[in-house]
Formats: sequence, structure tokens, C-alpha cells
Amino acid sequence: MNLTDYGQLLLAGLAVVAIIAATTWAAGRGIDRPDDLDNTFWYAFGGLSCALTLIFLASALSATAASVLMALLLLTLVPGGLHLRRRWLAGGPAAGSNAAAPLAAQHDALLKRWLQYELDPAAAAAAPALSDAANPATAAMLRGMRRAELLRPGPGQYRTGGYSRGSEELAAYAGAVTEFGRLLAAAERAAGVAADEAAHMIDRPVSEPGLAGRVMPVVRRTAGR
Repeated sequence: MNLTDYGQLLLAGLAVVAIIAATTWAAGRGIDRPDDLDNTFWYAFGGLSCALTLIFLASALSATAASVLMALLLLTLVPGGLHLRRRWLAGGPAAGSNAAAPLAAQHDALLKRWLQYELDPAAAAAAPALSDAANPATAAMLRGMRRAELLRPGPGQYRTGGYSRGSEELAAYAGAVTEFGRLLAAAERAAGVAADEAAHMIDRPVSEPGLAGRVMPVVRRTAGR
């Protein structure tokens, strides 16, 4: 190999590195976008095909050049693959359920707190306004509760990554849960429930089983629907 050959080999090596870097970037963006996961495969396939084509053309000129480029490709693929794996674990579908789980737990705690006023006779007698949908504060709280229930991810959405960290769906659900909590606290204040008593509501056992499956029927009954 003469000096010209070494120069061409250098350019080919830079091209291989650039192709893998661009492929890693495109695939990483695909991982971060749940609606673009199918294209992630094609980004990786297209980039790898381009790199292998370049190596194949180099092999027609020099077996040594092809060997060097193949080694460079493998050395570049390792960090690229590790980077994509970290992106997948941090922001892909597997992280979707982890990102939504704390919100779902907070949501359940609020539902349990509100159900005490429906299912516990003593709590219902102490704050009857919380079971009266005609009360403005209670009506606002029920609307907030319905919105949070509608935005809550189902099991299928956990698996597909629709609620991955940073997604619009997760942000909307987080906002709805926060608003539900604020409206519940406002309804409790309007009904004359002391703040310390409301805080201990969640520690009381709910006598009726099946919390998640019974919430919306109770909401509809309370609202007179």
C-alpha cells in the first residue's frame, strides 16, 4: 500500500465511523419516541448496510483495507450498542411503567382517601358535602377525578411505552393527578374536614374490596349519572 492507499483507507475509516455515529443518533431518537419504535430497526439496518457496503468495496481493492475497516466497524459498534441499550433502559417502554408507577400509586392513595367518605359511615356523616355532587367544590373534585381516571395508563399502555418518561401522555396524567389532589383537598376544606384528619384518611381500611374496579361506578352514582 502506498501513501495514496493509506489516505483512502483513512477517509474510508472516517466514513465508517460517521455512518455508525449517525445510525446510533437516529436509532436513539427512535427509542425516545414511542411512535417511532418500528423505524428504529430500519435506522440500524440502513446504517449497518451502508457501512458493510463500504467495506465490501474496499475488499475489492485490498484485503488488508477491508480487514482494517471491519475491525474499526466492530470497535465502533460496541460503544454504539451500549449507548442504545442505556437509552432503551432509561427512556424506552421498560421505563414507561416505572415512570407512571409512582403517579399511579399517588392516584390510588387519593382514590382511597376519597372513598372513605363514600364507604365509611362515620366519615360520610362527618362530611356529607363530599357525597353531594350539587356542592360546587365536590362537583369540581369529581370532574378532576374523572379526568385523572381517563388519563390513567392501562396495562397495554405500560407495555407499549405510551407513558414513557418525558412523554406528553405522562405529563398529562401527572397534571391530572396533581389537580385531583388539589381539588380533593379543596373539597375537604369546604366540607369542614380538618387537614390532619384528611391526612389520616388514607390509613383507614376500606371495607369494600376492588378499589380500582369500583371507583368509577361510585363516582357516577355520586354525580347522579
